[in-house]
Amino acid sequence: MLPSGKVTRLQDNFGDYVIHVQCRKCKHAREITPHALAKLMGWAAEISVVSTRLRCSKCHTKSVDLAIGFKRKPRRWNKNPS
Repeated sequence: MLPSGKVTRLQDNFGDYVIHVQCRKCKHAREITPHALAKLMGWAAEISVVSTRLRCSKCHTKSVDLAIGFKRKPRRWNKNPS
């Protein structure tokens, strides 16, 4: 996961991350790329504003949790550092 304070807009980190969205009611989860959201809202949109517009595709509630994650593993990423 990326630090939450590091990404505040869709354009941060060059859009090289994934947004994990999970419904609070039915626990349905999905990964969304910033590129897909930028087509709808623009690259300058804040993630806090984007999160208020997201809706679950199964139960249609607007109550979702967001987490920002890596699009791919960074170089020299150790799964189990010891």
